[in-house]
Amino acid sequence: MKVNIRYTVDLEEVLDEMSNLYFKSNDALDRKLEIYDHFLRNGFNEADVEHVITALEHNLDCYVDHQTKVAEVLNILRGYKSIKDGDTQQPVLEQEPQTPNE
Repeated sequence: MKVNIRYTVDLEEVLDEMSNLYFKSNDALDRKLEIYDHFLRNGFNEADVEHVITALEHNLDCYVDHQTKVAEVLNILRGYKSIKDGDTQQPVLEQEPQTPNE
């Protein structure tokens, strides 16, 4: 199960934060891919077909997770670039309608 976590960082910290998120995901991908790597290293043989299938399915899942994280980082970096380039306005806070005093 996955959960969505939102938090705020200063604009000056965006690049460091995105770099950390990317490399954390990349390191996790590498660790997860190693789990079944021995079944994929020396070619496929009949005796290991089930293990190879499991390994390849596992790898696909790992790549999907990493791809999702990379897409999130990319989206944030595009927004960051737009702000730095002046292409995006900062969000305007909405004011609550005022009611007349009676």
